[in-house]
Amino acid sequence: MVKWKEDQVRQIKESELSCRQNELSNVWLSAFFGNEVMDDDYYELQNHLSPGEVSGLVRPTGAVENL
Repeated sequence: MVKWKEDQVRQIKESELSCRQNELSNVWLSAFFGNEVMDDDYYELQNHLSPGEVSGLVRPTGAVENL
């Protein structure tokens, strides 16, 4: 059972979605270290986080973008 759980955790960590979330987190964090990240650019990255699983995310203006 432990080996199975280890394998599941490894698969999650190595998944494309997890990698995309990590990259998006790095972009967010970089703004606190002087990197200028435009809101529209960040939200565009966020909208492309998981194109196969997310039909659309609400932008700050209230508009919904469908992917």
